[in-house]
Amino acid sequence: MPNYLLPFKPGDKVLELGGGDRPQFHPNLDVREGPSVDIVCDLNEPLPIEKESCDGIFSMYLIEHLSWRRVKGFIGEVHRILKPNGISVFVTANLLEQCKLAIQWFEQGKETEVSQMLFGDQGYPENTHMNGFSPSYAIKLFKEAGFHEVTIFEHPNCKTDMIIQAKKSGAKIGRTGKVAPMDRISWIRSKAEGKVLDVGCAGGENFKGTRFEVIYTDINEFSLPNFICADAHHLPFNDNSFDSVVLGELLEHVTNPLQVLKEATRVSRKKVIFTVPNEFAWPVQLKPFMPLEERLKETGLTKEEQFKRDNPTCTKINDLSQAWHRRYYDRGMLQSQLNLIGLPYEVEELNYGGWSFWVGEIRKAPVIERAIRIKEVASSMEWADYQFLTRPDAFLITKQLYQIEQAIGRDVADSLHTTRRFEYPWVYINLQPFTKDDIILDAGAGPTALQFYLSIMVKEVHNVDIYPDWIEWVSKVKKEKSFPNLFPVLGDLTEMAFPSNHFDKAICVSVLEHLPKDKVIDGIEELIRVTKPGGKIAITMDVVLEKTDKQIDLTDFRNIAPKYSLPIPEFPKYAMILRVPPYNFPFTVACILLEKI
Repeated sequence: MPNYLLPFKPGDKVLELGGGDRPQFHPNLDVREGPSVDIVCDLNEPLPIEKESCDGIFSMYLIEHLSWRRVKGFIGEVHRILKPNGISVFVTANLLEQCKLAIQWFEQGKETEVSQMLFGDQGYPENTHMNGFSPSYAIKLFKEAGFHEVTIFEHPNCKTDMIIQAKKSGAKIGRTGKVAPMDRISWIRSKAEGKVLDVGCAGGENFKGTRFEVIYTDINEFSLPNFICADAHHLPFNDNSFDSVVLGELLEHVTNPLQVLKEATRVSRKKVIFTVPNEFAWPVQLKPFMPLEERLKETGLTKEEQFKRDNPTCTKINDLSQAWHRRYYDRGMLQSQLNLIGLPYEVEELNYGGWSFWVGEIRKAPVIERAIRIKEVASSMEWADYQFLTRPDAFLITKQLYQIEQAIGRDVADSLHTTRRFEYPWVYINLQPFTKDDIILDAGAGPTALQFYLSIMVKEVHNVDIYPDWIEWVSKVKKEKSFPNLFPVLGDLTEMAFPSNHFDKAICVSVLEHLPKDKVIDGIEELIRVTKPGGKIAITMDVVLEKTDKQIDLTDFRNIAPKYSLPIPEFPKYAMILRVPPYNFPFTVACILLEKI
């Protein structure tokens, strides 16, 4: 190419991509076999080249033949295999200039020439243009992949072509919450150590061509060495069997991600390595959140055909119910599940080629022991009182909660019923003031409005609830209605994975009465354990006034109260004594305020 000098130096290891039968450099990697081709592979897939192994990469008229769905990943692969300060050079069409010329040619009746220019010669299947670049778009893609310097040169012999020159910086992995650009497979390999279990391995791409000692497992069967067919929810291995357990792109697929995390932790000796897509950060071109039905409609395939196309090395399909995404993770949702494991972990964001993933490790360590501190509280107690509702501050809070409820979808979160109109204002008034630095626990909040309301004014609100559908709904509303400080967590109130002394304030509204009677004390003790010294705990509890086996009745409450020095006052004149479902017998609400000493 006259007037353009290649930036490579004598002695540089330069890899050519798509050089066909006339490469300028070796090794030459191409999709088709030939006497001048050194490596044959599908360039839409991860490249079989070690990371940071090339001084330069050269490619002429290749990149436009890759799927527009995969080209960002391809550029990320180029970045991965380049050494720090390495340079890539791509000669390709300038689609912007081609479109300008196409308009002229259409006016001149050169329709065939337009089609050939835009869509390729198509002399063989791979010789078809599947994406295109303008100079600005090329710069954007290469910089998103992590390239430090990107320069566009006009092709000296063809105005409708251009040269993309991109230089990699010397960035390394840091601890800033993001990861320097590299692909997720390289990241997994950089973290794995010792004997490895690859759970949900599919075709085994995570460790293909490496020297790791790997046992592969998947619910469907694949042609891999050391492969064991197994369900990730019930791994057929003894405790502490592997140094590293890898969950690569798995949690978003499985029925119960918490169970999978627990199983992975059980069989690991040292660490669990995980990656999940962060589709919230994907550009529209990558089609984030694409439903399976839409994909099948686009490809015209059945589920089985699509799975076989995506997984050509699968030898037997046992279960397709977990083959596609069941959920989408933001950082809060992922951390809420990791918190329930009770082990130290790290989560970082990895970006390359337009793709974004959450990546991290769980490190084996002793599970936090529950510390019971029954005597370390100051307490007060009252019964729900109708007169309370006439207070102006209580009325104002109820009104604001109604507005929140309508904003989040009252048909789903119809929470301000019966006693809640008293309980929520009582909780708010007794726990105020709330500050922007407060971290709040709203235990068993389900889909109710208070958690959303409080998250607007404090640093964090964590809703721990045992029902997956409610947690999923709250996560959806958090994203759609923008409540960034709310963190829904799937978990059991009586065995929370939070460390001791973690929350400034804790709330538990009408939850304890739904526990088995012998678990109520456990629930209160857990609320005390996770609250900081000096923090307040607001609890409301339905108390049935007649003897009953299922719900907490007055006799049960009188047995619980002395443990917390709670008085049992006489019912005031205006006490709420109700007879509504689910009880159909009279009950009232005990309002308990504890302060951890």
